[in-house]
Amino acid sequence: MELKGYPISGERPDFYCDTLNKQFAVETKGYSAQSVSDTSMKKHKAQSKTGPLNVHFSAANVAYNLYRKPKIKYYDPEGDDMPTMAP
Repeated sequence: MELKGYPISGERPDFYCDTLNKQFAVETKGYSAQSVSDTSMKKHKAQSKTGPLNVHFSAANVAYNLYRKPKIKYYDPEGDDMPTMAP
């Protein structure tokens, strides 16, 4: 973002990733709560789509139950993302 002149602050995903063929964004969270609701996952997924850089797709990743038996939930509903980059 800095190279393109965009501010780092504000709404954006935590990570922008590049596979050399496609670019994607990931929003990550961590909670001590014993579960994470589908509604909460949808909110994190929505945040993964914010930000000024174009990506091919996005995902949300949440680690939870961190102080007992940690679990990870990955959220990328099939068919939810459409490419946003120019061909």
